[in-house]
Amino acid sequence: MNGSVKNAAKGSAKGSAGKLKFLPVKLKQLPYSVSGATAVEYGLLAGLIALGIAGGIGALADLVNLIFEMLGETTTEVTNDMPTP
Repeated sequence: MNGSVKNAAKGSAKGSAGKLKFLPVKLKQLPYSVSGATAVEYGLLAGLIALGIAGGIGALADLVNLIFEMLGETTTEVTNDMPTP
């Protein structure tokens, strides 16, 4: 085996053990990591906007329904009060 290949093989085996040593340190830093936080924030914001729109549409639908009911009642009253020819 070539000398550089031996060193690379030793380094990779040592590297994986070295990574395991620093795992607790990385786990401690996890709450302070900001990678991907922006995407999560945008997702939450989009969800809240969608929830607001859905609630607004529901309230608007009730209002439009009430307006048409009032128009229907008024039309019925006017039609019933008209003299028959």
